[in-house]
Amino acid sequence: MYCHRRRQHCRDALVVCMALAAVCAAAAEIAPSNLPVMLCRDSIAGDFAITSTAQIDTDSGCTDSIGQSAGPDLCVIRYHSLTVAPGATLTLVGSRAAVLTAQTDMLIGGTLLVTAGGSLGSGNNGFPAAGGGGGGGSASGSPGGTAFQSPGSGGLGGAPVSNVTLVPLWGGSRGGSGGGGSGAAGGSGGGALELVACGTLTVAGTINAGGAGGSGGQPISGPIGGGGGGAGGGILLEGDSVTITGEINANGGGGGGGGTTSAAGLAGSAGGDSLFAAPGGSAAGSSAGHGGSGGNGLTSPLPGGNASSSSGAAGGGGGAPGTVRINACTSMSSDASLISPPATAGNNCSDVIFEDGFELLL
Repeated sequence: MYCHRRRQHCRDALVVCMALAAVCAAAAEIAPSNLPVMLCRDSIAGDFAITSTAQIDTDSGCTDSIGQSAGPDLCVIRYHSLTVAPGATLTLVGSRAAVLTAQTDMLIGGTLLVTAGGSLGSGNNGFPAAGGGGGGGSASGSPGGTAFQSPGSGGLGGAPVSNVTLVPLWGGSRGGSGGGGSGAAGGSGGGALELVACGTLTVAGTINAGGAGGSGGQPISGPIGGGGGGAGGGILLEGDSVTITGEINANGGGGGGGGTTSAAGLAGSAGGDSLFAAPGGSAAGSSAGHGGSGGNGLTSPLPGGNASSSSGAAGGGGGAPGTVRINACTSMSSDASLISPPATAGNNCSDVIFEDGFELLL
């Protein structure tokens, strides 16, 4: 360990610190996940306030781009402070995961819609045409539930993946297509988002990284199985203090309903429409299968219903729930009833103590 002042290092830490009359007392400082540990020491200019509708594409305009050992690259966009005002909507798109940082405070009073960094993998496709697509798994690149069963079998629900810390950061995978990839499309996976406030992070609005619903099967050249629901994404919230009074959602999407020879099944509902499990789409008729509901952490994603005769096709499986993680250093306040799937919590204080310009790194 060592202490330093203005980068002038003095080794043999505690003895030298005391010789310099620096009494090292405990102080809080966050060490953000997936990012440089000293990020909050940098001086960043530029306060950014969104008061209407805006979109950020993570494939361009990043302050920094950081590769990960697994999952998508990170697009880091840094501000002095960030505000999404009540009534405003910020949509995050692109292939990289979105990381928004504020050197001071961040307020999400409006709506954040997150698709960036999701859908890098896919659930298994239905087989043959009458099979329903599998739901997406809760990790970019992970396989979802299989639909490679007998003709007319519903796709299975997506498989959850254990990555509670969201290190690395990833979103949800796409649901499998109905009918061997030639039929109804699977729903896209929810995106990957990390918010870092070196001061206070307040979420009073809505953050939505839910998976999309699978498409309903169509009567193209016979009955086509419904597409699997997309998996929910990953939402990582970090700050010195974190307060959540708004809604956070990363549920899986519902599977699409199977079609018949004369009618189309309905699409599954999106995982971000409510805090409850997203319903699967209705079957086109009595010979087809309904789509399975998506997972929300309290309930597992359900498989699609089987077809009962050759005139109907099976439903797609529901998408797996995503992951919500909250890390705070000095204080955390949240309403668990407004977060789906349920969040896990951690402490992101760095191992730094300092006073009078000196710091002791442990």
